Amino acid sequence: MGFKDSTEKVVNIYMGSVTKKDFFFEGKWIRAKPLDISSTIFREARCYENCGACCRSFSLDWLPMEKRPYQMERRTFNLNGRSVVMYSDKQEQNMGYYCGHLNPKNGHCGVHKNRPLSCDFQLLRFHQYEDHNRLGETLYGRVWNMKRIDNVRGGICTIEPPSEASLNDTIRKLMRLQTWCHHFGVKDNHIPDIVRWVQKGPTDEILRLKPRGK
Repeated sequence: MGFKDSTEKVVNIYMGSVTKKDFFFEGKWIRAKPLDISSTIFREARCYENCGACCRSFSLDWLPMEKRPYQMERRTFNLNGRSVVMYSDKQEQNMGYYCGHLNPKNGHCGVHKNRPLSCDFQLLRFHQYEDHNRLGETLYGRVWNMKRIDNVRGGICTIEPPSEASLNDTIRKLMRLQTWCHHFGVKDNHIPDIVRWVQKGPTDEILRLKPRGK
C-alpha cells in the first residue's frame, strides 16, 4: 500500500521531488534530484461515482492554518532540526479497507469540501527514480487491480485532454503544495517554475528542472 502516514508521503515524495536542496526529515536525508515535468501535467483527471478505489484507510492530515472538518490529533515532525506542527486523523481505529469518510453506497467523500492534500493532489503523481524524479497527470500504476466499493477490481478514473478548468485546478493544487512546503521550511523549491510553465498552456515538451549547484 505504500505510505500509511500521508504526511510522511507528502514530505518524502512530494516535497522530496520539488526541493532544490537536500533536507533532513525524521532522521533521514532527502536528496534533491533533477525533476522532469511531463506534458501529461496539462491533462484532466476525472473521478466518478461508485468507484472509491483509491480511498484506502490512511492518515488524513491538515496544516494548522487549513480548515479542518472536525477535531483531530496535534502532531509534530522534525525537518532540518525544526519542529513542525500538523493535525491528523490517523484512522487507527478504522480496521476496514476503505477510508472512514467514504460512502460505501455511492463512492462519495464525506470531507471532500475540506479534503486533505494527499487526496486533493491526485492524480498529479510524482515518480522517483535513482537519478531523477518526474511529475505528471497519470492513472495509478495498478489501477486495474484497485478494488471499488462493489468489490470489483479496476478503478474507473480517467485522464482526459486539457481544459482551462484542468489547468487552473493543477495550478491550485501546486500552490497548495507550496503552502505545505513553506510550512515545513522547504522554501527553495521548483513550484514557482512549474506554475509559470503550466500557465503558458499545453505543450508536448518536457521541462527539466535541476537542483541547486547541479
